[in-house]
Amino acid sequence: MNQRQNSNRQNYPMIAAIALIIIGAVFLLRNLNIIHFGRNWWALFMLIPIAYSLSSAWRHRRKSAGKFTPAVRSSLIGAVTLTVVMAIFLFGLNWGAMWPVFLIIGGVAMIFGAWSS
Repeated sequence: MNQRQNSNRQNYPMIAAIALIIIGAVFLLRNLNIIHFGRNWWALFMLIPIAYSLSSAWRHRRKSAGKFTPAVRSSLIGAVTLTVVMAIFLFGLNWGAMWPVFLIIGGVAMIFGAWSS
């Protein structure tokens, strides 16, 4: 097994642990009536792939000596997109009103793509 595969396997438990801690804290705040999400509490489980995407961006940025490579960009755009979807579900926002946000995310991704070229 090479060092890269070993490094990735070591990161998975840390990513899952951080996501579970965040989800647990949010559920605790919900149970204490500090925050309220209504019926869409299940959207919090989207934090797991969001955390993985952010850690992937961090890992790619470290490997590229701090450069904003396409791998970093794609991981960040994925995390932002998932975060928006999670927020729409959690707060019961109207998809019909929120869809332009995805156009904005696509435009920002294109600008970053042109920047890194």
